[in-house]
Amino acid sequence: MDLTFALPWQRNTEPVGAAAADLLRWLGAEIGRRITPRVALSYDELLPLFERGEVHFAWLPPISFLRLRAKRLVRTLYVNERNSALAFHTIIAVRSGSRHYSLDRLRGARAAWVDPMSTTGYVLPRLDLAARGIDPRTTFSEDRFLGSHDAAARAVLEGRSDVFGTFAEYDGQRIARAGFTGMGSSSDWRVVLRGRESPSDVLAAHVSVDDALAGAMKQALARALASPETAKLVGDALHVEAFGDADDARYASLADAVDAAHRDGLLPHL
Repeated sequence: MDLTFALPWQRNTEPVGAAAADLLRWLGAEIGRRITPRVALSYDELLPLFERGEVHFAWLPPISFLRLRAKRLVRTLYVNERNSALAFHTIIAVRSGSRHYSLDRLRGARAAWVDPMSTTGYVLPRLDLAARGIDPRTTFSEDRFLGSHDAAARAVLEGRSDVFGTFAEYDGQRIARAGFTGMGSSSDWRVVLRGRESPSDVLAAHVSVDDALAGAMKQALARALASPETAKLVGDALHVEAFGDADDARYASLADAVDAAHRDGLLPHL
């Protein structure tokens, strides 16, 4: 029987890019099973795929992982590591020169979000605004969900939106990579809020996957980082440099924050 690996589709890219297809082909050869990609058109679609038992492995954003873990449907293989970190910051960014250049000037801005279940592209930016006394329910004149960090960044860069929530990986005070990386130059962007850290995405297996198969996949992923050629596939497909073990405390803290935000009505679309 073929195995299925689910990935969230990042709009404005191929549904399954060449790097992801090549990586899954390589991993399949390593474990002796064919692996078929399954693309979820939104983060929310990942949940029923697991609930129906239609996937064996997946790349899960943190909120999707938490919901599936609460239903006891997933087991963690690895956490994605970027720039030697297992977490990254949430930020809110605007185009340089925008009249919404600071937190006290956000009122009336048109907000571009990634997905209602995107941790850095919707959930945590709104929580961080509320923590600073800015109500995200009334501050913005428009809320749009565009499906990917690239799409949200492009909407701001092209003037169709004014602000967007995204992620940033910091090297000290310098942004090493962010949701707007590759969209114009760094001088085209201004960060108006550097918020809390978010735990990283998770590589997970469905609970129905037996220990031997889950272990084989975990070992194959680790071997993929051992050579430059396959490490590049991992980087291009999953946007990671290494894999780490899950820090349950980080995910528990995120779950608590999301539960509190729900009670306060800060996440009407989640």
